[in-house]
Amino acid sequence: GFLDRNNMKNPLARRAALQAGQGPVETAILKLSDGNIIVACRGTQGLNDYMTDLRAARVARKYFGNAKIGKGYADALSGVYDEVVSTLKAHAKPGAKIWFTGHSLGGAVAQLLAHRITVAKSRLKVHAVVTFGQPPPGSRSWAKHYKKSGLAGRTVRWIDHRDAVPNLLMKLGYGHSGRSNLIDWPRTKVLFNRPQTHLGVTSRTWDDHPITRYAIRIWQLMPRKLRRGLRSPRHFLGEVNGESPTY
Repeated sequence: GFLDRNNMKNPLARRAALQAGQGPVETAILKLSDGNIIVACRGTQGLNDYMTDLRAARVARKYFGNAKIGKGYADALSGVYDEVVSTLKAHAKPGAKIWFTGHSLGGAVAQLLAHRITVAKSRLKVHAVVTFGQPPPGSRSWAKHYKKSGLAGRTVRWIDHRDAVPNLLMKLGYGHSGRSNLIDWPRTKVLFNRPQTHLGVTSRTWDDHPITRYAIRIWQLMPRKLRRGLRSPRHFLGEVNGESPTY
């Protein structure tokens, strides 16, 4: 769905603007008051989405230089690409900064959307890609093609050090591209531009994967001066979900 913040008078509606719209992988497009745009892709929810994450078969795509991406991700990308592009072309003014973001499956799809739009060389310009706990969407050849497109330097992947999802497919020939910020929670710090060294699955793997964990931990690790005047994500998540989330 498309949401124009200029036309949203209700404060709660503005905060809830990134709730999912419609589609195989639900997406929402938020136009900010300064004309810039955020494209958000919903994260993994339920068994069907986990099957999409784990369908390790790969298919080649010409627009990625015949590099292979996961079939589940390819299907998800095809299901939302045309609608996202047409919406962006209708609402993005020349020079508008377009951000792509998502968690888990949504992060992988957000990265593929940004990649495909970039290589299409349309007037749409990807400003940055920021994801949370995303699995790798394609092969190591795809990762090289992503870097060649110029997006790697504008991509940041946030990874909790105990979240195994970002590396579940790495041993099957998948590859990541972009900078990674590793949340080292026991030592309460962020290791910027560091790869995730933990590849195993622990008893806390799934506990540390939800977006609620990422939101709260990043908030708690932010310098106080950056948090000044902002509300805790505990309030945001509770209002959007209509309930008090479990942390």
